Amino acid sequence: MPFDHLSTAPALNSLIAHQQEALNLSDTALAEALGYESPAVMDLIKTGKMRLPMTKARILAEVIEMDPGEVLYLLLRDTSPEMLASIEECLAPLALTRTEARIINKLREAADGRPSTPMFVDGTSIVGIVFAQ
Repeated sequence: MPFDHLSTAPALNSLIAHQQEALNLSDTALAEALGYESPAVMDLIKTGKMRLPMTKARILAEVIEMDPGEVLYLLLRDTSPEMLASIEECLAPLALTRTEARIINKLREAADGRPSTPMFVDGTSIVGIVFAQ
């Protein structure tokens, strides 16, 4: 699984505080980026008194310079472990490592919207991609 390395990572609220300090971000800056009027909300999130809504994971990831998938994973792990287990069980075959995702993104970039077909040798190795004109 792509996020196995996070299974023993600190809680997301601790990582928020760590990244905030490393990036010299104020509670006000974080709160504003997340759409909150009061910076006090950040203290509630960092102390675990308030959960960060799942819908804020991507924005938070951008602001604290973390991978959005990792932030969402940690949020689910910390707040809804049963849901995370179900998601992993159902979607594990579709999960990509960072390297696999980079390869796919580069192929999409090279295809530039054109239909493409991978060519395989023995069904195991990609040796080329054919792009339609």
